Amino acid sequence: MFLSKRIHQDLQAARERRAFFLADNATALAYRKAAQETLATVTTEAERWHLAYVQVNEASHDMRGEANPYLVAKATFLSQQIPTRSS
Repeated sequence: MFLSKRIHQDLQAARERRAFFLADNATALAYRKAAQETLATVTTEAERWHLAYVQVNEASHDMRGEANPYLVAKATFLSQQIPTRSS
């Protein structure tokens, strides 16, 4: 695989900047709080998050709108232009 030096540096930095922020429970409110706490850790542009991986339980897949923990967390991250993925 060929990577430019800049891309390689970005990938290395991303590997070093992994962190886990846990919700207190499986509610949308707890996920919003965890997402907000995650965003609050950023104090400079260099620390900006580039991707949020949101893990939810199976039961949340049937929830809609403000009751869905993933959608609430996703909206919080997208408000700061941070894409999300779920499991």
